[in-house]
Amino acid sequence: MDSLQASSTTIAKFKVLSEELCELIEQEGFVIRPYSQDSLPYFRQLSEAEQQSAVENLENYIKICDSVHEAGGKIKDASLFVRKALEFYGYQYDAKVLELIQDEYLTEIYNLANIQLFRTFSYFQYASYTVEDIYTRPWIHLYERDPQVTAKLVTTLTSIITGEKKSMEIDVEEHLLIEKASLERLAVSVRVLYALPLLKEGKTDAYLVVARCKPILN
Repeated sequence: MDSLQASSTTIAKFKVLSEELCELIEQEGFVIRPYSQDSLPYFRQLSEAEQQSAVENLENYIKICDSVHEAGGKIKDASLFVRKALEFYGYQYDAKVLELIQDEYLTEIYNLANIQLFRTFSYFQYASYTVEDIYTRPWIHLYERDPQVTAKLVTTLTSIITGEKKSMEIDVEEHLLIEKASLERLAVSVRVLYALPLLKEGKTDAYLVVARCKPILN
């Protein structure tokens, strides 16, 4: 299979997976578009390796959703959803984390390259982006916040990930997170509550973040 054929196959697979995720989301009472244009312009801009990674990340997320349903649960059950995600990726973690998670909180998992691997379904209450946007466009292109808050947040997260800071609590003020590449330009008030490292073979491999979000009405 040449690269053009491989690219066409990958594009088709991403489109099908995007539509499948939207169906799962709708079953839980939320609505999100799979993509804004049938041609998937943002996905096509990725390198072949990046396209494969996007497909893998999306496929993994759907597998985690399916594992929740197989357990007889609802994806809206954030604690169960997060536990299934941690099991799927094989992370070692402080068991107390599951006590911190609430359905209305946003819980996310990022790898050490700051690529989002997982988010609880509450995310879809606060975003107008498509599945294609979420899985193919860097977050720095999608959202904006006060640069000083960003710098403080990065410093704090780094200290927790490296073990320099022992507390899981985040000392960063509540702030606005604004969509900067959407028509809706949705804004959310965010208070990051907790963060902790996720380990594999005793080494930090990813990190988990818990935040309280409140939509700002225009």
